[in-house]
Amino acid sequence: MKPTHRFPRINGRRGAFQLLFGIVYGCLALAMSRKWPTSLEWMGEYMSHHVLVACWAIPTVAAFVGMFLPRPKDALSFALLTTAPILNGFLFIIGAFVAPEVTSPYGLIVYWALGAAVMVVSGMTGDRDRDERKVEAWKAG
Repeated sequence: MKPTHRFPRINGRRGAFQLLFGIVYGCLALAMSRKWPTSLEWMGEYMSHHVLVACWAIPTVAAFVGMFLPRPKDALSFALLTTAPILNGFLFIIGAFVAPEVTSPYGLIVYWALGAAVMVVSGMTGDRDRDERKVEAWKAG
């Protein structure tokens, strides 16, 4: 018989990763909630900085929900956790052309590496992770 739990449990290492990155993304959203980061100030004439806050806040909420879900139901949260830093990396590329004096190429490297780290972890399965996928053994011929 399965043990019953009063509260939902975090889904192993995948859930712990989502919790950790949800906290990091939430901190990034809060840091950007007052004004544009210096390297992205050029965007101020096109839109409100709250768009960038939403870019980080939406994956934060998704991560806090997805950390309780078994694989593959947590796929959306991993997709959103990947999308936010990749999008910001593209903004740094655009900024390199629009405002090269304030845009650093390190932003592109850091954000894309962050997105790549999420993609790597999304493909992993730990021994304590709940997984609802049906896996069949491979048969020759």
